[in-house]
Parts: sequence; structure tokens; C-alpha cells
Amino acid sequence: MKAATALGWMTFALAAYAWLARPRLARWGATAEEVQLAYPGDELLPYPTYSTVRAITVAAPPAAIMPWLRQLGVDKGGFYSYDWLERLIGLPVHSADVVLPQFQQPQPGDVLQLGPMGGPRLARQPDAEHLVFFGRLVPGTENLWSFHLRPLSRMRTRLVAVSRFRYPPTLPNFLLWRGAVEPLHALMEARMLRGIRARAEHLAQQQRALAA
Repeated sequence: MKAATALGWMTFALAAYAWLARPRLARWGATAEEVQLAYPGDELLPYPTYSTVRAITVAAPPAAIMPWLRQLGVDKGGFYSYDWLERLIGLPVHSADVVLPQFQQPQPGDVLQLGPMGGPRLARQPDAEHLVFFGRLVPGTENLWSFHLRPLSRMRTRLVAVSRFRYPPTLPNFLLWRGAVEPLHALMEARMLRGIRARAEHLAQQQRALAA
């Protein structure tokens, strides 16, 4: 009886998440247009099992945002998210508050270190507005993680993060992704976007002060 009750509550929770929270979390901060756009790198994973498009407006030009994206990684500038939570699961993450020059020239094939398992690799030569990572972290799964800067004006930019995942459609995978991976990914990525915004806006202010 207890097992049946627990299963019932789990089913209810997953259904509620699927109907209420999941669609909003998957497009956190993004406009309808941004959700529908085709982004550089999408062709690497055309039929994902799960995808998200999240975005935030940054009061800074792309040149003040891209340096923070180039140094993403456990072994570089961190993820600008909840460091305490990442350290709680054993990741030695310390998010940088300054631009690290040694990581500003990433090359195709460079690994975006997510943890002990490694991470996706830089899939193409980065430019001023796009950064695309792609990889197979564990057998049978594929992950595309890309970042795109869409200038709105001289000092306002949309920072768009696109994630696409493909994994075997098994019941354990369904429960793992719906019940744990997706909500945690949404929590951490939204905080990361806010962290990048704060750092980029501060950098832009410093650059304007120096130019004055």
C-alpha cells in the first residue's frame, strides 16, 4: 500500500511538473521569437529528446559579455551560478569575478569541463556573438549547449542560452530527467544567466569609466 501511495504521489508530481512548471522553465526569460529561432549549432543535434531556450537582457554590449562565456568551466572561471550547491556535490567550483586572459582564446575541440566526467567540446571557431559546445558525456546521450548574443542597441544585448539533449527513451531515463536533471538544470542555468549579467554590466561600466 505504501509503495502504491508513493508511486501515486510521484506520478502526480511529475504530471504537475509537466503541465505547469516544465514549459515555463524550458523557456525562462525567452521571447516566443527566440524560442522558435534556428541558432548556429542546432544542426548538430536536430532531433533532441529535450530542449530549452533561456534568455536575459543585459545592459552591456556583446564585447562585455563574451569574455565570461569563454571562460566557463570547472577548471576555468566557473559557472556564475550557485557555487555552494556545486561544491556540495563535490565540484571544486569558484566562479570568477574578473576576466581571465588565459582563457580568452578558446579553440575548436577545447573541453567545457562540467565535472569529473568531462564535458562537451567547442564545436566550431567562436566569434563575437556565438559559442557552441557539443558532446557525448555518457554512452547513448548527446548534449548541445550554445550561447548567442543578440544586440538590441549599443548598450543592450539579449543573452540566449540554448540546450538540447538526446538520450535513450527508457523509463529510468524519463524519471531521472523529468524528476531531477531538468529542474536542476533550470535552476542552475537561470542563476548562471543572472550571474553573467551582473558581471558583464559591471565590466561595461568599468570600460565606460575608463573611456570617459
